[in-house]
Amino acid sequence: MNLILQRYLLKEFFRIFIPTIIILEFLLILGMTLQSLHKGMNITALAELAPHIFFYSLPTALPVALLATTVITYGRLSGDNELWAMLTSGVHLWIIVLPVALLGLLFSLVSLGMNAELLPKSYRMLRVLQERAVQEILAQTVGAAQGKMSFPPYYVYIRSAEGGLFKDVIIMETEGEKVSSIILADEGSLTMDSDNNLILFALKKGEFIKINPKKTDSQSPTATPTAIAFDETLFKVPLGLSEWTKFKKYASLRELLVLKKNVRDEIRELKDVPKERKLTRRAVKGQLREAEEACQKLANERTAFQLAIVKSQETIAKEKAGQENLDNEIKVSENYIRIAKEALGTLLLSKELTVSAKPKQGGPDDRDIKIKELTKTIEREQSRIERAEEQKQLAKGTVGLEEQNLAHYGAEVGRLSALELNANAERSRWNQILYLREKIETSRDISVAIQNRLYPAFSCLAFVLVGIPIGIMSRRGNILIGILITFVIILVIYYPLVTVGKVLATDVQTPVVLTLWGPNVVITAIAVVLLIKVFKK
Repeated sequence: MNLILQRYLLKEFFRIFIPTIIILEFLLILGMTLQSLHKGMNITALAELAPHIFFYSLPTALPVALLATTVITYGRLSGDNELWAMLTSGVHLWIIVLPVALLGLLFSLVSLGMNAELLPKSYRMLRVLQERAVQEILAQTVGAAQGKMSFPPYYVYIRSAEGGLFKDVIIMETEGEKVSSIILADEGSLTMDSDNNLILFALKKGEFIKINPKKTDSQSPTATPTAIAFDETLFKVPLGLSEWTKFKKYASLRELLVLKKNVRDEIRELKDVPKERKLTRRAVKGQLREAEEACQKLANERTAFQLAIVKSQETIAKEKAGQENLDNEIKVSENYIRIAKEALGTLLLSKELTVSAKPKQGGPDDRDIKIKELTKTIEREQSRIERAEEQKQLAKGTVGLEEQNLAHYGAEVGRLSALELNANAERSRWNQILYLREKIETSRDISVAIQNRLYPAFSCLAFVLVGIPIGIMSRRGNILIGILITFVIILVIYYPLVTVGKVLATDVQTPVVLTLWGPNVVITAIAVVLLIKVFKK
């Protein structure tokens, strides 16, 4: 008898469930189709998208359909007194509740399989087909002479399109109300980068013009542009905020679990790195930026002293070379003096011999002239030696001063090098802290993505459990009443909790499982309380 009642109950359940899920699927598919048509997608592309839209919307429609069906089914049984007839015949309430509860568990497992494997593939195909349609729409827009496209802060102007190639392409980048850079190209083509949410422009034969507002002429208030010519280039235009779709949408549950394990292994390798939990990620980045600035400042100071060392070494080498030249000049002058003195001595001796003999008649003797010349040469060379000695003393003083500077510069370089090592160690420490923080956040993102695959599936079981006592207590089998109760539970209780849970899941301090599974726990707790109340009656 129990099996007959359970079969009858399941028959009544599916009699309501099948049209309910069909209607919900139809509404969801219709909404997504209209949205795609609004974006400009054609009927051919929609035909390709239809199967993927069906599987993509099914996990959303399934829990709602189960809740509505459960409330309506048990409400009709209670309202028509069939439930009380079963109970008075000796059938325990568990016999009536158990098959639908097990059915909710079965649908949860089915939904889990779809969320884990089928849904990511469907979403990937949806993105691929939608982006292909967007690319065709862009090409058609340009081909229809509507050559202006806006992707703030980028603005694209295309004069015409011929055979998939764009002619006379202009891409402007703006900062506020001012143009900061311009790209001019004779021709180009576009493709989509779905993973990074980008439009890629392959441009040929053009130039890149950068307008630098800091480089201005004193007589002209306009900015001075810098132009760089190119033959081919690839320019990326973002379509919006990039999304980690590989984790959030594209990756299956198995891939996410593998990624989670790999990231955890990387975090274990960083066990000696301080986590600095009291600091936010922005604060960690600020500390890293300060450490990098300190390293750069020390490196600049050390480089300045090293350049000063090189300059001092060059000055010392130059002065020592000058001293060698002066020594050579002194030697040359001493040789001149020695030779002149020898010649002078010979002339004086010859003059004395001539005076003791018979003197010549006539003008002055040539020997007197030569003696005067030799005397002047000796005096001149002695002056050169004195000047060279003075210059040598000055060079020695310069060398001594530069050697003192070298010692000072060397000491400063050593001091700055030691400080730079400490600063580099500090920068490396903050780099590791930031890297660890990013890995922890990545691990959390993966955990959120994993739980996003799991918790929606088990909402099927939670909704079935809460729908059973609500249906029994309402004693209404009316479809409108069942739908009203369903939307009250979903819109007033469940989805607000889901929204709060997703917001809390972005906070590193809150547990991911608790925040995301909270709505299911709350609905299940309500179900348990109501079931206990029904069983007591």
